[in-house]
Amino acid sequence: MPKRRDWKKLADGGVEVRDPWRVRAFRISVVAVAVIIVIRLFVLQILDHGFYEALASGQHEIFQELFPDRGSVYVQDFKTDE
Repeated sequence: MPKRRDWKKLADGGVEVRDPWRVRAFRISVVAVAVIIVIRLFVLQILDHGFYEALASGQHEIFQELFPDRGSVYVQDFKTDE
């Protein structure tokens, strides 16, 4: 049960419970973190789009023929001793 000082009497005789300062601070901090995340996503997706598009295409469009070094294959046939 909330403390009596957190109550607020209404005109119709009812009682409204006010939020303690900790709840209000928590709500403000959650909203602030959400705003920071939204701003960061906006910067990454809208403003820096060209940079990340070029970076991705640079990694995607690499065409180079590779000639791997092949080692000698040593096989011994135990039936014919070759």
